[in-house]
Amino acid sequence: MGKSHKDSSGKRKRKQIATAIVPPRHLAPLPAVASNVPAASINASAPINAHSQAGNESPPATQNLVAQGSGEHGRASQPDTSTSRETSPPSQADETAPDPRARKQRRKKLTKILNFMKNDTKNKTASEEIQKYRVQARLLPRVVHPFMDPFQALTFGLHHGTPDPTDSEEDSDTLDDPAEEEAARARQRQRAREKELMFQYWSMLELIPDLKSDLPLLDDEELRVLCDYLKHNIKSTRSNDSGRLLDHVMTYMQNAYKSCGDEKYRSAPGPSLQKYARGWTNWYTARLLCPQALLKQFDEDWERFAEQVMSNSQLVRGGNFPSFLYDQPAAEADPTDEAAGLLMGEYLSMSHLDRACVGINDIRPPRTDAGQPPVAFAYNYFLVTERTIAYTAVVVRGALSNQTQFSTQDCGKYNASHLFDTIVELFEHPGSEFAQRTLGWWNERVFGRMGNLRQIAAAGDDEETTADRLRAARRAERKAARAAEKEARAPDVRTPSPSF
Repeated sequence: MGKSHKDSSGKRKRKQIATAIVPPRHLAPLPAVASNVPAASINASAPINAHSQAGNESPPATQNLVAQGSGEHGRASQPDTSTSRETSPPSQADETAPDPRARKQRRKKLTKILNFMKNDTKNKTASEEIQKYRVQARLLPRVVHPFMDPFQALTFGLHHGTPDPTDSEEDSDTLDDPAEEEAARARQRQRAREKELMFQYWSMLELIPDLKSDLPLLDDEELRVLCDYLKHNIKSTRSNDSGRLLDHVMTYMQNAYKSCGDEKYRSAPGPSLQKYARGWTNWYTARLLCPQALLKQFDEDWERFAEQVMSNSQLVRGGNFPSFLYDQPAAEADPTDEAAGLLMGEYLSMSHLDRACVGINDIRPPRTDAGQPPVAFAYNYFLVTERTIAYTAVVVRGALSNQTQFSTQDCGKYNASHLFDTIVELFEHPGSEFAQRTLGWWNERVFGRMGNLRQIAAAGDDEETTADRLRAARRAERKAARAAEKEARAPDVRTPSPSF
């Protein structure tokens, strides 16, 4: 399947992937986030992908899908679970499909692009022909999912491109039969997985340049080449972002907890602490990795607790949210409320600012890499979503561990993908008080000054500055000097007296 074969005429015939690119018509936008962020600071219509930059509009129902997040409205509804590969009826996009000559030219260019993709995974720099693919692929883990499988998401979306809005998402919570209850939970997990794949599918169509129009031209083997290239860049982006925070997570440890008056971290080691000496072998990093609900047990005998984690006798799953995700004063004020201070910690926000928008807020990292603009500016993506928060948590957790290579697994049965998914799940209902409060706090925290910056940029040079006044004075002085010089050079012409 996916290989070229000959028909009766002896000519090569390509076996194409059946496509069903029909946007779900019932996707609703998220409600407005309750925050003090100026409206201009969340520019939902700003071009964040190559589609908008190239003038190719995304499907109306999926416009800014990624920026909206993945709540019950941000993710696609339940797709049809059948395995039929029948192509959907022609959509409106099919009426404006390119003519055969244009398709042939694009097919020829795609062959060249795919050839570069096979080789560029081994090179440090991308070839010019696929640079835009590389740039947009690096956004996928940051705003969609850090451990996504592009091939799985695309093939699932192609088979189930039209969601089924009639499928119920609710199962009874009062089932008496344990077998039925387990079956209901299995259905819920399956629906959640299918929703996630559909969200990834539509997000890729929005973010990857020309992907929507190129998919019908690819066979299975070529689709695999494209997805392998995307997956390679997703993996390298995770590693790079974790590496950038490698030193900073130790510096922020002192700064963040000093600002909230926690003296326990005053003597925390600096960036010189090697990676192998972190994780559960160091008190400072171990306490940040410890679940908030188990901090009391950790403080009683941290070495015993860490030993139990490393021997897997004390489980620390992704859903056991680590203490660095919390605002400690808020969490300690109400220990019975596990949501108090969750995802609103100073330490986590510092780490997010490091990669998202350096220099916008008062908190600035100790250094920046020359020539690399912050992600928010590079992609014109001035919005914090539950997925960008979850990605920051995953990257920080990896930087605090003693793993020398970024991995999803760690001791204590920890799974990084589970941590990401459970954080996103907290925002399943966008209108909830927790979602509104948390996203409002984050957008104000990260992009709170963007409105003022944009107003200044829009004002241009209208406001007079000291330099403007000095420039005007020099101009007036030169003008007066030229007038005096001109008057000095002019001949002395006397007006004759009138005769009578």
